[in-house]
Amino acid sequence: MLTIKDILLILKARIKWIVCSAVFFLIAAGVYTHFCIQPMYSSTASLYVVNTQRASTDITAGELTASQKLVKTYMVVLKSNTTMQQVSEQLENFGYSLSPEQIRKMISTGSINDTEAFSITASSPDPELARAVVMIILKVLPNEIIRVVDAGAVRIIDEATYPTEAYFPFIKNIVTGAIVGVVISIAIILLYAVFDTKVHGEEQLRELFTIPIIGRVPSYEELLVDKRNVKGDKKSKRQ
Repeated sequence: MLTIKDILLILKARIKWIVCSAVFFLIAAGVYTHFCIQPMYSSTASLYVVNTQRASTDITAGELTASQKLVKTYMVVLKSNTTMQQVSEQLENFGYSLSPEQIRKMISTGSINDTEAFSITASSPDPELARAVVMIILKVLPNEIIRVVDAGAVRIIDEATYPTEAYFPFIKNIVTGAIVGVVISIAIILLYAVFDTKVHGEEQLRELFTIPIIGRVPSYEELLVDKRNVKGDKKSKRQ
């Protein structure tokens, strides 16, 4: 049974392998990201949730709390098959043909600082497509929310932004690659140590058995070293 001390000593002895594995996977992740992953563009819009359709500006604290609870419900409605199907149909007017599932994978949503506001983000290698998806969602979602929830509404805070800079996850991927390399190398080293049945050294032998050790057979390398030392001593005596 390996103790924590044994594990640390094993990893320390194999630190070079761990570093080499991390560097290898880091480089592999960097090469893969550079040549195989397309840069992504993101378009974002934000909306404010109200739990009433009335036009009054007097909103109570209770209504604000209810609005925060409705945020998660509205996100579910947003990603529903019915909403995604409407977005898919209207995307054809922009020259794009995507299934509801493909559109759903492009979209991410999130509450803004745990308030009654939430954001919608669409990411795609095509900046025009990303913006078109968000624009259509802003058009379709309010009516769909009223139909499903039968109460409440959303108000647009920010319209769909036009993505001008690509998002290229190079740093994220190479860091992930390095971590994967470290984890894999440590796992292999520990598995090898667990299933290794050889006895390495006199100290390990003493730990395994309580009987006294009356002698040991030197290794071939030790014999060579001793032989060289003897020759050296003879030469020094002659001189």
